[in-house]
Amino acid sequence: SEKFYVQAETGEIMVAACGRSLDEGGKSCLDWETEQSFSLTYTATDGGDQTKTSNLLIRIEDKNDNYPKFDRDEYNRVVREGDAKFQPELFIRATDKDGPMQGGGKVFYAINSINTDATVFEIDPMSGEILMIKPVRMEDTENGRYDLVIRATDMGKPPLHSDIKVYVNMGS
Repeated sequence: SEKFYVQAETGEIMVAACGRSLDEGGKSCLDWETEQSFSLTYTATDGGDQTKTSNLLIRIEDKNDNYPKFDRDEYNRVVREGDAKFQPELFIRATDKDGPMQGGGKVFYAINSINTDATVFEIDPMSGEILMIKPVRMEDTENGRYDLVIRATDMGKPPLHSDIKVYVNMGS
């Protein structure tokens, strides 16, 4: 019940603010990922001490309020010049805590940018596996390292995304 309050004059049930008041731009403490519904007892008393009680069930709607979260801060892999596949495979992993009305946690992957004009890598949009589509070459990049930015996008409305850096270094 601390998540709600009642306007004494009107009887209107309001959502309590988390921190600053909602009027001042504060956020609600309600979060579908934490609790999907609340059961409250609502009591009204008139001026003559007549009391009426009713039970209320308040269901919380899921909002796309969680960005995809990667399982690490960045990815690093060392390959040898001429390699045509990663050993072991290279999977990018991100999760989304939002519920079934906001994509059910599904995340899709894409290469957002890379520091070469050469088409060397692709990513499976569903699994997050990065694949080499041609052998890596030292002359493809200035420093012998491919710098990729992978974007994970959730299926919520509107979709939210997060980016992570992937470094593929060529060693000997």
